[in-house]
Amino acid sequence: MIPHLLILPLKLVSLCVRIKSSRILANLRTVGEHDQQAEIDSFRESCDISVILNKIATGEVSTEFTDEDCLDLVEMPQSLVECLDVRDAWEQQQLIDVDDPK
Repeated sequence: MIPHLLILPLKLVSLCVRIKSSRILANLRTVGEHDQQAEIDSFRESCDISVILNKIATGEVSTEFTDEDCLDLVEMPQSLVECLDVRDAWEQQQLIDVDDPK
């Protein structure tokens, strides 16, 4: 059970928050409108798979790549622990390089 002395301050705080919120809302004014759906719709063409495939077919989007564009992920860490181990080894190597410049 909550003591009555504690309820009164909580009600007072709640009332103060409501009053302050209503004052803030009363001071707000519209400076412009933003059509969010229109903005979303403006990206429709760039996300449409048929448009993308058509651009590839007409050559607007290049599909050529070289060996430099490829990345060998065979030795990529397979878990978070392996990632942290690689990071720790790299940091340790950086410390060694700083202590012993070549």
